[in-house]
Amino acid sequence: MRDCDLGPPKTREMAETVRDRWRCSSIDPAGCWHPCRADLRGCRDRSTSPAREGVMMRRICGIALVVLAAAVSMACGGRQDAGADCAGTFSVKSAGEPLGPSSALVTAVRDRSTVAGQVSLAEVATAAGWSHQWDRMIPVHAGAERERLNEAAGLPGFCWPDLPRHDFDAGEHPVFYIFIDGTTPRQAVQATTHSPLFKTSSDTRMLHPGSLLEPVPPVQSGTHTSQGYLKVVS
Repeated sequence: MRDCDLGPPKTREMAETVRDRWRCSSIDPAGCWHPCRADLRGCRDRSTSPAREGVMMRRICGIALVVLAAAVSMACGGRQDAGADCAGTFSVKSAGEPLGPSSALVTAVRDRSTVAGQVSLAEVATAAGWSHQWDRMIPVHAGAERERLNEAAGLPGFCWPDLPRHDFDAGEHPVFYIFIDGTTPRQAVQATTHSPLFKTSSDTRMLHPGSLLEPVPPVQSGTHTSQGYLKVVS
């Protein structure tokens, strides 16, 4: 008997054919094919047939597609595309300034943050030379949920197509102060979480022209000086 687990002796040609098919290792001098062992790289298990491998590959591909689709869905989840179900749309990054220069409002806030005493939001806007064609303002942070934002702003069904997603890897995030007149957003002023213009008790607290604000002056820490801002009086 030959020391071979394939039964009767097989020709070298048959053994080579089997080896090529299964990508297994050795053929001894007697022409016997020795099955692959668990410690051999690149060998398939003898119990795994090509048909079974095909089924396994299809399952793996199916799982990969599901995972990829979920990842794409999550990546796109923060986007709010304009469509038939939008009562209206507003670009938070619009360069339009119908109420007045955004830079003037930023300057008015920074200047007022160094003056003691309370001030109304309307007074700050007036100091910036802004029009009074607005009746409320809401701060909007990156990644805000559309339904929650619309409810807080009193704008049911509105879409915000360029509101950015929240980047968890970033240390600083954009904040948009949206001034609204009735059912129409008029203007957005952008700042950052590190250098805000206004701070409220919640991310979606509505401010009105008469809302009172108190100054938070700049603070110097080492070589860095923070920007002053106005905080809503509780």
